[in-house]
Amino acid sequence: LPGLGPVAGIAILLPLCFTLDTVSALTLLMGIYQGAMFGGRISAILINVPGEPSDVVTTFEGYPMTRQGRAGYALSLSAIASFAGGMIGFIGLVVLMPYLSRWGLRFGTPEMFAVMLFALVATSGLGAQNPARGLIALGIGLVVSVVGIDRISGEIRISFGTIELWDGISFIAIAVGLFGVSEALSLLREKRDDTPFPRIRLFDLIPGLRDLGRNVGAVLRGSALGYIIGVLPGAGATIATFISYGIEKRLSKTPERFGNGVDQGLTAPEAASNASIGGSLVPLFTLGIPSGAVTAVLLGALITIGLQPGPRMLATSGNVIWAAIASLFLANVLLLIVNTAFVPFFTTMIRLAQKYLVSTI
Repeated sequence: LPGLGPVAGIAILLPLCFTLDTVSALTLLMGIYQGAMFGGRISAILINVPGEPSDVVTTFEGYPMTRQGRAGYALSLSAIASFAGGMIGFIGLVVLMPYLSRWGLRFGTPEMFAVMLFALVATSGLGAQNPARGLIALGIGLVVSVVGIDRISGEIRISFGTIELWDGISFIAIAVGLFGVSEALSLLREKRDDTPFPRIRLFDLIPGLRDLGRNVGAVLRGSALGYIIGVLPGAGATIATFISYGIEKRLSKTPERFGNGVDQGLTAPEAASNASIGGSLVPLFTLGIPSGAVTAVLLGALITIGLQPGPRMLATSGNVIWAAIASLFLANVLLLIVNTAFVPFFTTMIRLAQKYLVSTI
């Protein structure tokens, strides 16, 4: 659904976690994250409206394919690339997380301060073209974060005598307000697109082996790049997709064809976007450091359901974390099936649900 990404989805559906046990709640949050990243490409390809920010690059090649009558091919090819990228990212998560967790146990106060400082500077510097805006946002965030009782000294900070501020600013209220409500208001401003949807047959959703072979290199490059960038604080899927698209255009023998429906320009960013999920979960689980907006909301959600991300998370809540990671692998398989077999249904749903979406949110 256009306008609802993983950040808004987690923020809006977080109250459901309060009725579930810890494993089920974490699995629900992981499923929202993964499903939104996987499914955002559908509207990007069909109606040129990205489901979430990292799918902006998908519109560059996906929508031209739709206009050429190859919507089914674009949807199935991107779904396979997303599946492969997700699997590679989750394998990297399983391999790297235990080592980074043990390494994180050796971190003292100076090391954690240095890592957090790097994360804050990287987040403020990479998120906008104007670094000053990022630094201003960083300053506002730091001021908001110190409101309430200091956990070490017990001193009450910036409460202005208001008892309700002693517990600090509610992270969930901020997340729902900034992402959930703002997305709904943005949808209110948008005009409906009456462009006719393409008719998609199930047979058109199956690419040939030759088509898949041409895209193996792009998928592997995009997956590796997405995973690495996902691990870096402040980067995230959106940056990974743009870099991946640029690399494929540089490597192509016919770069002038990009923008007119080139396979590699679609598969590489999709693989990078989904591989970044596994990468972004590594610093979140092992160091308690979010790598982007989605994992920042997810960090607050984890704390809300009773988990404490950091170097000791595997030792204290290892059974919960490994169960959630197993669910990521299972969800990736289910998403591949759903995002191919049910694409004709999704196209109809997007067309019919637009006018009811805002009121539902």
